[in-house]
Amino acid sequence: MSPRTPTRSKRNEPSPNAKTATSAASAAGISGFFTQGQSVLVGLSGGPDSVTLLALLAEMAETKGLYVGACYVNHLLRPEEAAREAKFCEDLCDDLSIPFVYVEIDVGAIAKREKISVELAGREARHGALAQIAREDDYDLVALGHNADDQVETILFRLFRGTGPEGIAGIHLRRGVVIRPLLGWTRVQILDYLKTKGLSYCEDSSNVNVEYARNYIRHTVLPAIEMRFPQARRAILRLSEIEEPEREFLDLHARRATARMVARAPSGAVCVDSARFALEAVWLKRAIVRALLREVAGAEATLDFETGRKSRWCRLVRSIRR
Repeated sequence: MSPRTPTRSKRNEPSPNAKTATSAASAAGISGFFTQGQSVLVGLSGGPDSVTLLALLAEMAETKGLYVGACYVNHLLRPEEAAREAKFCEDLCDDLSIPFVYVEIDVGAIAKREKISVELAGREARHGALAQIAREDDYDLVALGHNADDQVETILFRLFRGTGPEGIAGIHLRRGVVIRPLLGWTRVQILDYLKTKGLSYCEDSSNVNVEYARNYIRHTVLPAIEMRFPQARRAILRLSEIEEPEREFLDLHARRATARMVARAPSGAVCVDSARFALEAVWLKRAIVRALLREVAGAEATLDFETGRKSRWCRLVRSIRR
């Protein structure tokens, strides 16, 4: 992960664009994510979502005493375009008196080495870089700019690939130190905010490439669905809201069960009491396996249902232990 410029030597200075009266961040309903004096690292791509998020947090740097930093991750897939985006992000941070970190990661090489899609490699590399910077520079939170339309597209993507309650619940609003304050905003609302504030942003040319599954869903599948079912987005978001408490229930019981039957060996290996695991209900076995995969992989690991069913859950657990 290189290069980077750690900057945590001073608090954010007041931005000339920040409001001292009623904060738009409070009006937007995102202030509840933060407590007084917290430090927040924003994943900044230069796109409309992350620019909106950064602008809102810049206001909160004054109204709630936040320390705000930003990081741009260059995937080395679009050399000229990424250079322009990085320069735009750096200039924006300068205007808002926000510390800026630039990181380069060869996502193409990672995808080839790990035999995974470029999309997945990019997401994992980006999240990993942000997590590392947050640890090294003592940030309390990592804020990402996912919005309600991203949520709809993610749920459909997971449904088409095959998923359960975990996938239907969609993107986590909050998980560990990672938060997504704009998950309740639509893309239209975000663009309206930027227009109102007179803020510019970058357009990622890869976002129109329908060779990528999520772009195909965004530009082809969803418009076709909405021609027949105009309220489809709202219905999908409602489904996510219904499933979220079930996901929290599953996660809670999975954590409790994992604490009872999983331990770390001195070597660092994950050891599972397979006899106790075999007695658990199938739904809990799945939740435990997901928790183990996350711990072993150190990322948002996913579990294919057919893989688990065909391998039997106990055999799958034994393979994870290795």
